[in-house]
Amino acid sequence: MSLTQQHLESSCVFDDAIAYGGWSMDLHPPEGVDAPNEEPCEQHVLPHLYDIPLRTCVARDIQNLMFAGRNISATHVAFSSTRVMATCAVVGQGVGTAAALAVRTKRLA
Repeated sequence: MSLTQQHLESSCVFDDAIAYGGWSMDLHPPEGVDAPNEEPCEQHVLPHLYDIPLRTCVARDIQNLMFAGRNISATHVAFSSTRVMATCAVVGQGVGTAAALAVRTKRLA
């Protein structure tokens, strides 16, 4: 599952939430500084915090592998909010806690 712009804007509640985000969607032109006629950044403020579910951090094709930080499953627009360091840090804490709990309860995938 990928986290999407719609999830962020609607503050979708996930039963497997491990972290919260709230940074605005911070979009830059794909050309970067080579797009002098475009604004360098568009800020789309989100109305509320949003959930980040564990399922966006679990590898689809490799057993017992989770991700945290900038490599979670998110669309380009959702990533523009989840990519900030504070959000990456809380996702890392959530994934670490989930991994420890999985080991403790012997619920490895």
